[in-house]
Amino acid sequence: EFKEFMEGIRGDFERETGISLAQEDPFEDPTASANAKKPKFALVINGYSLAPALQEELKLLFLDTASYCRAVICCRVTPLQKALVVQLVKENRGAITLAIGDGANDVGMIKAAHIGVGISGQEGMQAVLASDYSFAQFSFLKRLLLVHGRWSYMRMCKFLSYFFYKNFAFSLIQFWFAFFCGYTAQTIYDPWFVTVYNVIFTSLPVIVVGVLDQDVSDKLCLKFPKLYIPGQQNLLFNKASFFKSLGQGILVSIVIFFTVYLAYRENVDHNGLAQDPLYVLGTAAGGVLVVIVNLQISLDTYHWTVVNHIVTWGSIICWIIFIFVLYSGGIYSSLTFVVFDVGVGKHVLGAGNFWFAMPLAVAIALLPVVGWRFFKSVAKPLLIDRLRANRDEQEGLVEATSDVVTHISPTTTPTSLPLVEKKRGPVRERTQLSIGSSLSSHTGYAFSHEPGYGELITSGANVSEGQCTRSRTLSSRHRHTKQASPLVRDMTHGGSVPALNRDSGEVPLPGKAEYDSEEKVL
Repeated sequence: EFKEFMEGIRGDFERETGISLAQEDPFEDPTASANAKKPKFALVINGYSLAPALQEELKLLFLDTASYCRAVICCRVTPLQKALVVQLVKENRGAITLAIGDGANDVGMIKAAHIGVGISGQEGMQAVLASDYSFAQFSFLKRLLLVHGRWSYMRMCKFLSYFFYKNFAFSLIQFWFAFFCGYTAQTIYDPWFVTVYNVIFTSLPVIVVGVLDQDVSDKLCLKFPKLYIPGQQNLLFNKASFFKSLGQGILVSIVIFFTVYLAYRENVDHNGLAQDPLYVLGTAAGGVLVVIVNLQISLDTYHWTVVNHIVTWGSIICWIIFIFVLYSGGIYSSLTFVVFDVGVGKHVLGAGNFWFAMPLAVAIALLPVVGWRFFKSVAKPLLIDRLRANRDEQEGLVEATSDVVTHISPTTTPTSLPLVEKKRGPVRERTQLSIGSSLSSHTGYAFSHEPGYGELITSGANVSEGQCTRSRTLSSRHRHTKQASPLVRDMTHGGSVPALNRDSGEVPLPGKAEYDSEEKVL
């Protein structure tokens, strides 16, 4: 019957919208046009109806039907059913799931999701202890997703793309050098440069970008929720982004190596000595590489701070200090078994070949990147490009709107007004009463008079075969704990005490009719 009911809903949906559920994927395009095409349907299902829906033969049909609804509400369900619903979406839709709860009955759901959020409040700390993030109010979830979640995704994607780019460029310079050294094991870099390249020269700028970068302010992130869509569609880092970083690293390595090689090839200094020995060529190529990759991360930085300036330009300065200190005579006298390129810093930076090769390589490597980004922002701008172009204007509108809302808010009522007004006396009195009730230490809860879902929890409807033995044990314990309910009811109304089953030692449980009569009495 449940399967026929679900198929009937599916048929009504296809007839009304003309969309075939077998051909469309509800998670294919979460843009505004796709949402406009989706009708405003909602699915509400309780625990008893959810039990057969989560069975093996019906769960995919339930998921397909639920996926085409604007909202799905599973009410009065067991903790296990909450976790199974999250697991169903997680395994069959390939979506990133988030579960939020405030009580111990939400722990299974929080652990089943990719991201768990706990709310600290009246329900205890079990959900908070099992979650990845926790806060005090449910309304903070909006800022967690649209602001901090979006910033975190953008920073991480930028970090990964830049990490692959700078290491491809670093490694492939050695590959091109192999064609000019007879394919031997000779390295173009000094061993100390290889050691500190990823530790000192290129690590701090990308770390600071991964922590502090912001493409737009938090106010614009909240005002334009569509900025969250690239993260849902995984647009900022995917296979295309990886191969783009690979291709950019290959091109930069070619530009650096051959620019430096041709600048030093068959050149002599004023003493008639050759200017293209191995240590000079490797040091010059390493210096140009450090400058280019740090300028690249500066192009990728949206939000500049004092820390960004210090680590970006400081990394280039560290390379200059490195070649002067490491290749000095004092270091050579104490570490003769390692350092042998004495005076290479002065030799490289004092020659015009380096100052010719470095700006030329920077221009060839970075000007196409700047031109392509400018062309994209003009020819086919994205929402983020338009917001960044008019960032000051948009932020001014947001601030003006927030000021108007704050001005008309009841919390801004002047304290000089009398506490009781003749025309609005009752409204004023109700306001004071509601404020006093919110500050009270007592909290009222609304309880339903319907029977509980203990039978559903202990029935093992959504439990695997390996857990059936444990479910029966819990069910037996649950039945023993419910013996007091019929005894107290019957003794109160003058009824007789139910007979005890001598075989099982259990008291008969009340049926639904008895619950209905109890509701009338209450």
